[in-house]
Amino acid sequence: MTWKDLLNKIDKYKYILSLIFFLGFIIFLDNNNLIKLRKFKKELATAKEQNEFYKQKIKEDSLEIQKLKSDREQLEIYARKTYFFKKDNETIFLIVNDSTQIDNSKK
Repeated sequence: MTWKDLLNKIDKYKYILSLIFFLGFIIFLDNNNLIKLRKFKKELATAKEQNEFYKQKIKEDSLEIQKLKSDREQLEIYARKTYFFKKDNETIFLIVNDSTQIDNSKK
């Protein structure tokens, strides 16, 4: 096979070869290639899910704040549950599971 034969075959398939080169460039070599595009779309979907989660959390917390601002009893209950506040004549006992005791019982 001579160079002329090779050039004739390349000339015959020049559009197909150009298309293959173009697709290879777009898929793998370009700065905004399709592989990166897929990765960015996954990141965007994750960010949207997180955004929805935090919007829902903000709504819940806003309702909780409304309750705490409007009702003194709710505020007291929240303080007792979260920060272990107590009345003057009370004693609070915290029951905590001892993880070392559980680990020793497994041995």
